[in-house]
Amino acid sequence: MTLADALIEWLERRPAVDDADIVGWRFSMAEGDGVRAGIRASRLGGPYEGPGVTRRLVGTLELHWSDGLVTLRGLDRRAVVQPAQELVELRNDAVAPRRGRLPPLAGPTALPEVETFDPAVARAVTGDAGTGLHTLERLLERSRSGGIRRVDAVMRASRTARTVATSRGFRADWHDTACSIELWGDEIAGASYGRRCLPTASDLDRLAEEIATLAPCLSKAQDLPSDPRGVLFMPNVVHGLLERLVLPNLSGRAIRDGRSLFSRADLEERRQIIRADLDLVVDTTLPFELASAPCSSEGVPAGRVALIAAGRLASPMVDPATAADWGLAPTPIPNGKPPAMLTSALPTIDYDEALTVLERGVVVRDLPGLHTQPARRAAYALVAPDAQAVAGGTGRGRCAVRLAGGLLDHLRQPSTRPVHVPGDPSVGLLVLTGVELLPA
Repeated sequence: MTLADALIEWLERRPAVDDADIVGWRFSMAEGDGVRAGIRASRLGGPYEGPGVTRRLVGTLELHWSDGLVTLRGLDRRAVVQPAQELVELRNDAVAPRRGRLPPLAGPTALPEVETFDPAVARAVTGDAGTGLHTLERLLERSRSGGIRRVDAVMRASRTARTVATSRGFRADWHDTACSIELWGDEIAGASYGRRCLPTASDLDRLAEEIATLAPCLSKAQDLPSDPRGVLFMPNVVHGLLERLVLPNLSGRAIRDGRSLFSRADLEERRQIIRADLDLVVDTTLPFELASAPCSSEGVPAGRVALIAAGRLASPMVDPATAADWGLAPTPIPNGKPPAMLTSALPTIDYDEALTVLERGVVVRDLPGLHTQPARRAAYALVAPDAQAVAGGTGRGRCAVRLAGGLLDHLRQPSTRPVHVPGDPSVGLLVLTGVELLPA
């Protein structure tokens, strides 16, 4: 009997505390193993980056009590193995549900096939250490052949068994894997990889080439070019901007409670908020992406939903409870990258062409402090300490810069261009209008 089976068997007995018993429940459980290894100062492994192994069991447990209260808490190994010993504490955590109604629970439904498991990653976790070491050796070799004097890296891999189940008969069991790499060259240039499958040889070569190209530039400080034209936000930063400044405003709960830039009337009227060629899509079916899974922790099936279509509001993001308020089906909610994807009906331009069009400005690969920006403004005013100056259409040295602008305004401007970056399902953004750039 699995741990999930044992927990279900206990819950189905309807345990009680005093006069209240459990009449409904939902849980998500993730049990797995992970390994970690790395390179420190161009040395594979060693005392700082030697191989390490972790085991974990995490999840969430939601209990509905006969007197109308709800308990929602994290799930750990003790609560799964000895739930009866936790029962009084679980009851003490019970509160009145939001809006006075018990949250809906998922019932039996068909789930789509989603590619989340790579046997090669699983083997690397369960005993084939050579896979991870070979990956790190290739990164070290390719980076040093590209002229990098010091190489640092961390590689993590995991294999996880997941279960989502409810008292209404919903149950989903699946396995997933994950692999991430953080690579640094000469302690200044970084590149990263994160998917549910092992990187290919071309992925590793691309990472090594990226730091080999960036490190000589970023090792030298550069002034912000005079009269800068704009900024190129790389895909990782676009993810962060969307996740902080747009997605919270598309939350059905925020719209319902008046905490969004938009109203329900805006959605019903399909208000135009960005350029007509742009869509904003949530997709939890993308093969081997970290955001993908057959269902959410609440049992919402995986799928693809356009939140913004042809520049117009198309759908809010709604969890099952909020979906019931709206009279809509719940939307899939990613639990990893990409949180959402911006797509355009117009052709993208590549990175080198984007630099040529930019001519003078900066490339931003990291934007610290985004979490401090108020979502309802959909605007930012931050310092990028490690931006890269662009002069004459060419990437130059490291340039600290103050940036300010409004993301939705950027997406309305005809001059904003989507930029294709190899190895990333999402686009970068070349912004030439409405962004203020000042030396930091």
